[in-house]
Amino acid sequence: MIIQEIKYNSRFFFKKPEIILVTDQGKIKLDFEINKEQIKELNRILAGTKINSLQDVEKTKKDLDSINKELTDNIQLAIINSSKQGWMIVNKTTKQVPRPVYSLLKKDTGIKDFFVMSLNSKNFDATLQAFRDVQSKINKKLNGETLKDDEKIISLIKEAIDEIYQDLDFEIRIGAVFNNYSNGKYIYSGKQLTEEEQINYLQNLIDTYDLLYLETPFYENSTETYKKFTEEHKNICLISINSRINDYTKALNEELCNTIVYKYTNIKDFRVNIQNIKDYGMNIILEGNSKIVNLASGFMIPLIKINEKNSSEIIKQITQTTLSIQEYATKEQNV
Repeated sequence: MIIQEIKYNSRFFFKKPEIILVTDQGKIKLDFEINKEQIKELNRILAGTKINSLQDVEKTKKDLDSINKELTDNIQLAIINSSKQGWMIVNKTTKQVPRPVYSLLKKDTGIKDFFVMSLNSKNFDATLQAFRDVQSKINKKLNGETLKDDEKIISLIKEAIDEIYQDLDFEIRIGAVFNNYSNGKYIYSGKQLTEEEQINYLQNLIDTYDLLYLETPFYENSTETYKKFTEEHKNICLISINSRINDYTKALNEELCNTIVYKYTNIKDFRVNIQNIKDYGMNIILEGNSKIVNLASGFMIPLIKINEKNSSEIIKQITQTTLSIQEYATKEQNV
């Protein structure tokens, strides 16, 4: 890839100007503010730059920071995403896109978020459609009713999955975000559990509903509980800690969980931290937006969260990346 220019296209007086990054492999409209003077400086340092790897992208950081540090990561992602084969900048041999961890229902008390996911699906579109079918059946069963009981909600999700499972060639499993510890108790609608009761409750959900994914099921400082529960369930469940500050040092060093929920911040930290998490043998679930799909595919991250806020953009980008990977693989086979 060769960066050609950043174009400033003025439009009618009532519309914002378009700013477009152009490379020899494509172009992308920038969705963040850049003034004309910054565009001039960006063209001075970027025009003609060859990008053959993620390291080449990272090398632009010093010059980009000298213009405006707040623009650096957005521009670096735009460079990668300007090509339909942006994933190749990271890894030319990748063969997968992240599978969706699909949010079905959120609430404030007890379990905060209910997911469906698959670890053995091979077709993103088919997986997504199956998840949407589950969502549709749940909506019909609820018929506008608001359920507060977590086990009833999980039971409803399981019923919906069972109704469509016979038509699928992959499994659909259930996940839940707990994060409900407060003042020494685990808070649910109508009840408060001790840590021992929380352990028993989680075990019941796993045994009864084949619960796969448990996010932040315990208080973050309950180190021994996390370690023991993970050791007992690491071969049948994904157990994660979702750090608000993206610091997983303790979780990795002490093997408190077997899954890390990673929130994207910038390219360099992403590369270093994802490799570190992989070196520890941890599973990874990614949180972010459509701009990081090519990165996620290049690093072969298996799972990405999809919710009502980011669903359409992420789905569009994953579909495009899937087609790009398939087209490249077909081309390679025919050579």
